[in-house]
Formats: sequence, structure tokens, C-alpha cells
Amino acid sequence: MKQFALLLAGAVLVAAQPAAAAVTQIVNPDLAYTSSTTLLPITAADFAPVSSVTDGVFTVTFNPGQARTVGSGWATWGSPPDTEGSTPKIVYTSGQTSITFLSSGPMSVFGFEAEGNPFDFRNFTVDYYLGGVLQGSISRSISGNAGARLLAASGTFDKAVVSSDVDFAFAQVRYSLGSAVPEPATWAMMIVGFGAVGGAVRNARRRQTLAFA
Repeated sequence: MKQFALLLAGAVLVAAQPAAAAVTQIVNPDLAYTSSTTLLPITAADFAPVSSVTDGVFTVTFNPGQARTVGSGWATWGSPPDTEGSTPKIVYTSGQTSITFLSSGPMSVFGFEAEGNPFDFRNFTVDYYLGGVLQGSISRSISGNAGARLLAASGTFDKAVVSSDVDFAFAQVRYSLGSAVPEPATWAMMIVGFGAVGGAVRNARRRQTLAFA
């Protein structure tokens, strides 16, 4: 009976997990986001090539781009609360319309701010992978005229591929290695499941007591 309870508990936990294609989009770089993630600073000099960012512990690599500063080599950005600041250090993709970010380990959150090169609205999509398997995608329309926005998600992944129909700049690359917090619906499923397990165990004990009576 104990094995049955353990199997049932395992089934409940599996059922409570998000679907394989589940990533949760994070829209704004608010305090909850910035305080639970680590910034990977862009430190290269303006117009120098850059293909990775690191905090000395964790590293994210990407297609080579060019470091610039908003107001010096890149005209506009966004402003809070849509972005962390208005003049960040950025990486310009230099004609590339798709960039692949590869991390040195699995992440539970990964995000960055982005703005297209043309001064109009363009669609951006980010596909998140773990071990080469697509976990989910997010999309956002972003203006190239002082309209930079956050492209971020929580889940479990080690690669992110961002694509648009134009080249663009990105900044404020952030990550987290912590476990993703279950959503309320997941907690509810787990509680119901644990209740079912407890009921099954109590019924088994009751049947055993009756059998020995």
C-alpha cells in the first residue's frame, strides 16, 4: 500500500508540472524581476566586437555584435517602467535579424531588453530550448522609436533564439538559476493530489484494521 501511495504522489507531481511547452512571459522589469535575477553587464568599449556577457560565475554567449551606448552610436531606447533605464550599454546585431543566446547551464529566468533598428513597430519572437527541445515561445511588438521593451520568460531552458525581420539592439541581459515558483493552479493541483494520497493511505489502514479485527 505504501508503494501505491508513493506512485500516486509521483503521478500527482507529474500532473502538476507545466506542459512541455510552458514558459511564462515577463512583461516589465519591475522590482520582483530585477531583485530575483542577476545582470550580465555589457562592458566592451563602444564599437568593439562582443559575443558574450558574464558575471564571473555564469556566462551567456551569442552571435558576435557590436557594443554601443544609447546616445552614442544608438539613437534611442525606452524608459522606466518599460525598461530599467534610458541610456544602457547595448549590443547592436549589425545586420543580423536572429540571435542565439547559449548559457553555461540551465536557467529558470532569462531576459533582455530589445529595440529594432528602424523607427517603426516590428515583431520579435523568442524561442526557449532545453537540451535542444523547444520549451515554448514569447512574442512582442516593439517600436524602434524610443520603444525598447523587455523580452523575458521563466521556465527551464539553456538556449534562447530571438528573431525579427530587422536587425536590432539588446541590453540588460539577466538570468536566474533558482527554481521557478509554481503558479496558483499548480499549487491547487498538488494540494488536491496530496489530499487524495492521504485519503488512500487512511482507507488502506482502515481496511487493514478491519481485516485483523
